Amino acid sequence: MNEPLVSITIFSYNQASYIRAAIDSVINQTYQNLEIIITDNGSTDGTKEIIEEYLSDPRIIFLDYPANINASMLQNKANTLSSGKYIGILYGDDYYLLDKIQKQVDIFETLDDSYGLVHGPGFREDVETGNKNISPCAEVRGHCFIELFEKFSDGFCNPIAPLARRQCYIEYQADEDVFFGGGGEGLFLLFALKYKFYYFDEPLVVMREHAKNAGKRVKSNTNAHNHLMTRILGHKELPKDAIPHIQKHSSYFKMNAAWHILRTNDDLNHARDLYLQALKLYPKNLLHFKQFVGFILSFCPSIFIRFFNRAAFLFSKKRHFYGIE
Repeated sequence: MNEPLVSITIFSYNQASYIRAAIDSVINQTYQNLEIIITDNGSTDGTKEIIEEYLSDPRIIFLDYPANINASMLQNKANTLSSGKYIGILYGDDYYLLDKIQKQVDIFETLDDSYGLVHGPGFREDVETGNKNISPCAEVRGHCFIELFEKFSDGFCNPIAPLARRQCYIEYQADEDVFFGGGGEGLFLLFALKYKFYYFDEPLVVMREHAKNAGKRVKSNTNAHNHLMTRILGHKELPKDAIPHIQKHSSYFKMNAAWHILRTNDDLNHARDLYLQALKLYPKNLLHFKQFVGFILSFCPSIFIRFFNRAAFLFSKKRHFYGIE
C-alpha cells in the first residue's frame, strides 16, 4: 500500500527547554513518509539554534521568522506550503507518542472523503513532577458541529491530537485579523460545519503543563474565542438550529473566564463585564452555583475577593489532607 505524505507543523517560540523533544518525537515516528514544517516565531532563547541542528534532514522545512508576529499568519503560511494529504500540528513544548501518525493514517485510509478529522484524548504532563494524566476531550463522532458545543466543557478537542485532511485547513483558514484569530483548535469547529469526525479512544500525544503555557493567557484566549464565535455565527454554512447552542456555549465560556480572573484576583472590572455579557446571551447559566457565586463576587471589593480566594485555598487543602477528594 502506498503511504500518503503527512505534513506536521511544529510551532515554536522561546521553548529551548522542550523543542528538541518535540522535533525528535516527529522525526522518530514509526510512520516515516513525513514533511516536517518547523515555524519559529522570533525566539530569542536559543530555540532557533537547536532547530538548525536538524536541518540536514531533507524532510524538514524551516520557516524562520526574525520577530514575533501574528500566530494565525504562521499557521496559514505553513498550511499553504504543505504538500501532505493530511496535516497535524504540534507545539514546541509538547510531543507525540511514536506511533501517533501511523495509527491515525491507518484509520484515515479506511474512511471516505466526508471525514475531515481523526482525533482523540491525550496526556497532560506536569513538568515539575513528571506525572502524566489523561486529559479529557469531547468524544464526538460523525457530523458533530452542535455536539461540539454541547460537550465543550468535557474538554473539547485536544489541540495537538487530531490529524486532519489538508483540505480542511485550506477551506477554513485562521483569521489573520487577530493574533489567535480562530486558529489552533478553534478551527476544528469550522471543520465540523462540513466534515465528519472520527474518534479514536487512545491517547497519542503529550501536552506539558508549565508556567509559560499559552493556554494560561485567559484574557487574550477569551478575546480570540469571542472573535471565533462571531465568525461562526456569520458563516454561510451555519445551520440555523445551531445558534441557540452557540449562544449558550459562549455564555458559559465567558463565565468560566470571568471565574478564572476572579480566582486570580486580577482585573475585576473585566470579570464583571464578562458576566454581564454572558447573562445577555444565556441567563440560565447563572443557575449554576459556581457561576452565581462568581457573579456576586464580581461586585465585591478586591480585599473581600482576596479573603475568599485564601479561604477557598485552605478549604481545598484541608479536604485533600483528610482524603475527602
